[in-house]
Amino acid sequence: MMTWLLSVIAAIIALVYHFLLHRPDLVTSQGLQYILFAGLLVSSLVVVRFVSYLLIDVLFRHMTKKVPSDILRLVVGVLSFGIAVILNLYFVLHANIAALLTTSALLTAVLGFALQATLGNLFEGLSIQVHQPFSIGDWLESNGEFGQIHSLTWRAITLQQADHTIASIPNNVLAQSGIRVIPNHHPFRVSIDFPAPINMPPQRVIEAVEEAVMGTQGVLRFKRPEILLQNFDMAQAALHYELRFYTIMDEDFGRVQSRVRTRVWYALARAGIPMSAAALDDASALQSWIHPQKAVRLSETVASRFLAANPLLADFPEATLSAVAQHAICWLYAPGERIDAPHTMCIVTRGLVTLPVATEALQADYRDDITQTYWSSEMLESIRQQYAEYMGPAAESLIHHAIQQTTDPYHLYRLLAQDITKAEEREAFIQAGPDSPALELAVGGFFGELALFTGQAPPDPPPTAKVETELLVITMQTMQPLIAQSPELLEALGARLAAYYTLSNEQYDRLVEEMHTFYQVTGSTANPHRP
Repeated sequence: MMTWLLSVIAAIIALVYHFLLHRPDLVTSQGLQYILFAGLLVSSLVVVRFVSYLLIDVLFRHMTKKVPSDILRLVVGVLSFGIAVILNLYFVLHANIAALLTTSALLTAVLGFALQATLGNLFEGLSIQVHQPFSIGDWLESNGEFGQIHSLTWRAITLQQADHTIASIPNNVLAQSGIRVIPNHHPFRVSIDFPAPINMPPQRVIEAVEEAVMGTQGVLRFKRPEILLQNFDMAQAALHYELRFYTIMDEDFGRVQSRVRTRVWYALARAGIPMSAAALDDASALQSWIHPQKAVRLSETVASRFLAANPLLADFPEATLSAVAQHAICWLYAPGERIDAPHTMCIVTRGLVTLPVATEALQADYRDDITQTYWSSEMLESIRQQYAEYMGPAAESLIHHAIQQTTDPYHLYRLLAQDITKAEEREAFIQAGPDSPALELAVGGFFGELALFTGQAPPDPPPTAKVETELLVITMQTMQPLIAQSPELLEALGARLAAYYTLSNEQYDRLVEEMHTFYQVTGSTANPHRP
């Protein structure tokens, strides 16, 4: 806009000059020179802005792939316009450039002495721009300050810190101190330390933590997390581990670290690994912790109650349920954590699990009976930020109304999208949500029954704990001896599964055959006319 305005002014001055050139009675020759000088100066500004655009916005961006700062534009513009002014003074006004430069040099020396700190900032800022160790949007740590680079001026660099305050670091201070730069949108490695008892086999610790961290929101999956044993603490009877993972620096960085630490705690708890040696004071406790089987269990009474209420196991002999209850494991999951449990059947004893299902498998009246909502503040804030790009301040109230109607993010995104008027924006918002809906399993709900009894592959993506969730887990190792002792148990379980899934006789035969193959039980007694 400014370039167009300067072009219009230059054109007007040119018209005035040509008009007065043919009317010498209206202006003196010296006055005409000054008019020509003014026109050329304005024209020079237009040319300088165009040349700066070519040099900085085209050539500089193409060669460095970085965003140019204001200080670079200022320096290039001032130098270019200064050269244009000297040329106009010499060729138009016939000024004595040597005398002018001598006077300017004296004036420059005086100003330079008075403004040495300011000029130092200017030239240090210019040096930084030439060297380009960072650009606007990168994250920088220097002189005790850490934040995202907000702007770079001739005087200082400004950082927006995690608490949304602005820190200003003078360019000369920045040039004299060490800096640490994290490029924006570039992966970088983060380390988190945690302890484990010295008696705990390191491989168990590494395996327990590695998988849990992989599914954490904000942790990049292009490279698996690493868990390294760092040192032995004989005084505390502990081993210290370093967890390394990759993420992208943004305003949510602190929450990513918190989520990873939370997942580490839950992973170690599921594996029966304490984070303190104090839990291993007596020998019996030590043996239970290092036993290959998971040691965390529900009481047999509570486990039996949930097993007896399960539609697949109800009415089984009390001795069978008691044997399963004795060996059932309790696993605890953090909100948002993926449940990777192959060859297991899980019963929800506390919390809520979301189980992804295919879109075409749903009925039109899906989840009309929802009476409770389970939404984490982090998830709602993420959705609000996305929705606010299209709906502005109204986003929060619209989301508050929508979450009363569903507990499934898939349907929530579609409910909210109805209020977005533009079709392309509506589709873009829907694409930001989940690809498929999810069934929700509350207390008493179960999943993984086919994985336990037939070896079926676990779902992909796996189920997810929506809130802190406790599961009663029945493993293949629990069922194997029971089935070996009573092979007819497979037919009974097959009949329950067939009734639960409303299978035909042919499908029932195939199901029982798969169960016998998986548990390596020969001599199938499948009855085509099942109970």
